[in-house]
Amino acid sequence: MPPVSYEVRFERKGATIAYLSAIPHQLARLQGEQAVAIAHQIQSLASSKQLEAEMDEIHLTGLNTLLQTIDLQVLPSGSLRFVFRDPAIAAWLDFILISPLPIPSSVAPLSPKDLIGCDQRFFAIHHAHARCCSLLRLARSENCWQDDQRSDTSISEIAVPQPISWLNSSDQLWTTLPAEQQLIRQLFITLDFLDESSCSAQTALKLADQLSQRFFQVHQTMPLFGDIQTLPRDRLNAHLGLIKATQRLLYHLLETCLHIQPASEL
Repeated sequence: MPPVSYEVRFERKGATIAYLSAIPHQLARLQGEQAVAIAHQIQSLASSKQLEAEMDEIHLTGLNTLLQTIDLQVLPSGSLRFVFRDPAIAAWLDFILISPLPIPSSVAPLSPKDLIGCDQRFFAIHHAHARCCSLLRLARSENCWQDDQRSDTSISEIAVPQPISWLNSSDQLWTTLPAEQQLIRQLFITLDFLDESSCSAQTALKLADQLSQRFFQVHQTMPLFGDIQTLPRDRLNAHLGLIKATQRLLYHLLETCLHIQPASEL
């Protein structure tokens, strides 16, 4: 029997955070059934109390809680669509901020040809990373970003306020500006890239460039520190959390995938 791939891919279109899976199609070929029928069976199983009890029994309560914040939809094609509600997005953002980031087992280096004409791209990426660092330093000096670190701590090690209140009282994200939503999508795409077993430095450079562009769009829409200082503290911390997540992924892409020391100031 050929192996079944459990790969899911990020849905690039639209503003929703969602993943697509063709698992029902693979099972349909193996079992001689319709993909749509199998997809509905999986959907039913995912929402069953039996699965919930079994996950609790093997100490996967945290994963079970996360699954309850993801909507599993069956598409007319028979594919599955996993839609992240805001609490699931908040959990993913927490992962980016406080968990060890995945390191690809191998990264194909940039060739001399790849480096041609890349000076401006590298400058833009370093500029975005340095700007994130300066904003976090400013936030800490203004007591908007409090942590337990000493004032001389490296910016890459600035701690994250625990916990960040990503959600309001209605369990909806504070970060609702279109530019912030697009930045969150780019954070998801970048994290997925890092989770691959092997990748190319060329793709890492492309993603770092895209992430820096999304950051500058947010910064132009909501520059610190103007009217934003009048916002609720949780709203401000959520915005700063996105800046820290961006800084952390840019640092990781530059240092781990491109083997370049990130600039903390320009």
